Amino acid sequence: TKGCIKGHKLSAMEMEDVRDYGSAINHRTRTYELLNGENRCVPASQQLMKCAYLHALCGDYDKSAVTLSDAIRRIFKGVKSLDVMPADRLDLLIQCYQMRAICYAKSRKLKDALEQYNDLLPLLEKKGGKGSKQYNSALIHKSALLVNMGNHRLAAGLMNKYMQLAELYGEKSDGDNRRASLGRQSTGSGVSSLRSSIRSSIRSSTDGDSTDFIVDDSDHILALDTCAATHLKLGNVDKAISMFEKKLEFVKSHPGNDEMKSDTLHKLGCLLAYKQQHTSALPLLTEALSTSKVLYDGRHKSVFDATWAVAATNQTLGDTEKALKDYSILLEKMSKMDEMPDRAIGIQNSAGKLFLEDGKVDKAVQTFRQALRGAETSGNPALKAEITLNLANALSARGEADKAMQYYDSLLKTRGLKKTKMFFLTLYNKSYLLVKTGEIEEGKEILLKVAETRSAMANDVRGNIYLTLGNLSVSDGNINEALEYYEKSLDVIEEDDVSAHAQAKKNIGMAYLAANQYDEAISTLEGVLEDLSETGVEGKSMNILKAEIWNCLARVYKTKGDQSQAKNFAKLALQTYKTELGETHPITLRNISNLQLLLLLEAEDLPKSEAKPIIDAAKYELEETLNVFVALNDPWTYRLDVASLKTNLALVSVWQGKPKKARKLLRQINEIELPPDHSLVHRIEVLEERLEELEKRKSK
Repeated sequence: TKGCIKGHKLSAMEMEDVRDYGSAINHRTRTYELLNGENRCVPASQQLMKCAYLHALCGDYDKSAVTLSDAIRRIFKGVKSLDVMPADRLDLLIQCYQMRAICYAKSRKLKDALEQYNDLLPLLEKKGGKGSKQYNSALIHKSALLVNMGNHRLAAGLMNKYMQLAELYGEKSDGDNRRASLGRQSTGSGVSSLRSSIRSSIRSSTDGDSTDFIVDDSDHILALDTCAATHLKLGNVDKAISMFEKKLEFVKSHPGNDEMKSDTLHKLGCLLAYKQQHTSALPLLTEALSTSKVLYDGRHKSVFDATWAVAATNQTLGDTEKALKDYSILLEKMSKMDEMPDRAIGIQNSAGKLFLEDGKVDKAVQTFRQALRGAETSGNPALKAEITLNLANALSARGEADKAMQYYDSLLKTRGLKKTKMFFLTLYNKSYLLVKTGEIEEGKEILLKVAETRSAMANDVRGNIYLTLGNLSVSDGNINEALEYYEKSLDVIEEDDVSAHAQAKKNIGMAYLAANQYDEAISTLEGVLEDLSETGVEGKSMNILKAEIWNCLARVYKTKGDQSQAKNFAKLALQTYKTELGETHPITLRNISNLQLLLLLEAEDLPKSEAKPIIDAAKYELEETLNVFVALNDPWTYRLDVASLKTNLALVSVWQGKPKKARKLLRQINEIELPPDHSLVHRIEVLEERLEELEKRKSK
């Protein structure tokens, strides 16, 4: 018999070496039968456990669990209770419970797995105490299981026990002084019984082999991940951030974990971005991306996610150029892939929003349509609704009002969206389009209806609605009503939303300008600049916001007749846009044009000899700016910019006494479709009058 047992064991090992697990299981099963026939409990049970392990290697966790149940019954054979179970059998029982818990979890029998951990933990506590490595490892795995089951509060409670133990162990490991300090703490001063029992476990567990005390690195990392997950599910983002910071510190102290390091950097960066700490998030996300590029090829999920996170953070920080570059890389890679990555729809949606914000309307429409095609088969109605709204907004920006309105109406008719945030956001955007297309009363009626609703779902758009109503009141010449709407907007905007507060106060300043109250306008706008400086917030988006206010001050001083001050503020704004956006960005180009217009106005009051060099220089800048806009190859998006530049150049030609050139430019201007109420229409009328006067003088 001994020879047979030995032969089957050797054969099993040989089969395991060549990964013929089926044959190995047969040899292990025969070995078990022979050992069991001789009533050798421990070695027989060990063979069943090895069979269970081999079944698990084959992915058959159900069979593995059944085999472990057989082993547990064999271990209990002849034993009336756990109290009288021999130590060698108890060790095997603990191993069987641990293995069976894992098998149940792998086969998604989560309740069975939880019951197994509930049976296992008392045994481990009895064997080594609550400070033992085995006990805490099982505690961590039970907590992770509870997270998967959705029981986050119970998981959080268990993890608190482990984290307190880990913290105390860390203090103990700091040296003799720290250990002495712990020893002096009184247990009668309000310290919980839990902490007292943990200290007892520490003392008992560390009296012998210290390596038996705390869990392995992989279990500690699982504990940190589980803690972070429970904090996130319970809404405590700050504590989740703290857990990931601890995990990052731990991973960095253990070289060779670049994959885990990259993942931790990414998650921590995303959480900081969620907390609006984008400046702190960006270097973490950038490092995560760099590490992912080294570890994986460019089509790996981690590279896609990391690139997307960096692009979105750059976008939020106002670094449009970098964000556009990252999104373009992602879209190009996706276009060459047979199967789209899981994040494809979200990436396309985010990229489309950036294209729209940057004035690349055609590209935005194209990208949103690609995203919508994916969303229609995604089974995610909320995402589909969001993309549909974004596509409608892009079509509205492109002047396709009818198509945009169809999308708005389809969203408003969707039963599942009634009275949701998406419903009110759609109403707001629809009203904006109605106002833009001249249906002002209908648009205003919708705005007032949303403003008056008591639903909290409308809160996200209420501030913008009041701003829009204020703008309409300014257009009607009702400044007092406009100011009331702007104040209401300030009341509903979140206190920490610096940008929204600045925009509302900027509108107040411009309302004072419309009422010719120049000093009030200047005081309000200067107050905005002071507020922005006091926030201590820096970065690209903040600088661009300041540039907007400087532009407003330039307009106020221009209207007031102080061309010198207007020119100074216009130069401040222009320099900022050049620095933050680049020389050829559409916003920069518009500001170049605006500054040249101020110079032309200044030159009109000068003697011809002094005016000529100013006008010649302005003409050169205007022509260069026009050429750049034309080179952007998007005539519809930049039609107003082109019309404005050609109007100014035509006025220069009139001043220079060149009616033919001015008339040619005017014909080109008249071919451009302009909104009837646009301020440019009046300037074109002035141009026509001056050109006719020049032509009459020339004909005499």
